[in-house]
Amino acid sequence: MIGNTDQHFGNISLIPAGVRHGRFTLAPAYDMLPMLYRPKEGRSTKPEFAPRRTPAAREWSSALDAAVRFWDRVASDGRISEEFRSTCSGNIDIVQALRGEPRLIGS
Repeated sequence: MIGNTDQHFGNISLIPAGVRHGRFTLAPAYDMLPMLYRPKEGRSTKPEFAPRRTPAAREWSSALDAAVRFWDRVASDGRISEEFRSTCSGNIDIVQALRGEPRLIGS
């Protein structure tokens, strides 16, 4: 929901959990960027931002809230070009529209 097209296992880490050997926990998220928009040789058009609902997502509402906060922060950051901030504002609407998609009961 943030255009992170660079998801791979190098971006997922475990950290030791306490003093017990062999126990680990998932590290906080990092390297989470909207790589969908990275400059690409030969691309002359803006890529399409089209996030979809993941049927297995248990924390769907929380994920939507986080994505909206992400795009809102980027859209209001003066260090970012006006053109891209406008794109980010549009992405807020796209993510918000996912709230209205049909859902399976219990998901």
